[in-house]
Formats: sequence, structure tokens, C-alpha cells
Amino acid sequence: MKLTRELKKEEKDVVKEEKWLLQEVQTLEQFQADIQEILQLE
Repeated sequence: MKLTRELKKEEKDVVKEEKWLLQEVQTLEQFQADIQEILQLE
């Protein structure tokens, strides 16, 4: 039973991290042109 609770917690953590990573990807895609311009300046 304790193992089941730990697995459910880990599942929630993975889902939470997945949502965070997807949001990060969307943010980077929005600023992709700006990022490329900055990298070209270096």
C-alpha cells in the first residue's frame, strides 16, 4: 500500500514536470527568432 502511494506521487510529479517542460518549449518557440538574433550577435 505504501508503494502504491509512492508510485502515485511519482506519477503526479512526472505529469507536473511534463506540463512544465511543454510550457518551456512553447516559451522558447515564441522567442526563437529573438534567440537566433542574439546568438548571431556573439
